[in-house]
Amino acid sequence: MELRKETLAFGESVVADIGHFAKLCTGFDGLQGRATDVLEALDEAVLGVVGNPEYRESHGLNVGFPRFYDYESERTAYMESGLAFLRDTHWDELLEALYSLPKREERRSAGTRPLEARRAA
Repeated sequence: MELRKETLAFGESVVADIGHFAKLCTGFDGLQGRATDVLEALDEAVLGVVGNPEYRESHGLNVGFPRFYDYESERTAYMESGLAFLRDTHWDELLEALYSLPKREERRSAGTRPLEARRAA
């Protein structure tokens, strides 16, 4: 999953910066509006961000966002955690949709353009 690889994470953690993910999503057709909504909500929720220059793309709020290879091992505990965040934001549905996509080879053989080719101009 290319977009997850590009999203700012801290070390080998299963969390990623939700603002950076939303910023990356603004480059995809059909996602601009929702991604902008997330960025605006972050502006209201986060009082300030302090960090080192290595993390200058950080927006100050992380979310559980396992990498593809961690997803199956993390899925059950995360999905059954009962977190209101999952229920209220539908983040769990986003993860399910992202990680249930066909593998890259299957998409290419079906004639689907790679993720990079779908980015808005």
